[in-house]
Amino acid sequence: MDAGRLKLDRQPVDLAALLADLAREMGRVAAAGGVTIEVIHAQGVALADG
Repeated sequence: MDAGRLKLDRQPVDLAALLADLAREMGRVAAAGGVTIEVIHAQGVALADG
């Protein structure tokens, strides 16, 4: 942080891969409770801070 400002270190994030990983991990918990997770998304990359 410099002079009250936080410097962001934005890096590309593959949203499809991130959503697939989250759905896979949370899908196990959801299935145990009788819930199905379905992910529908557009392709693309976003910039995110670490």
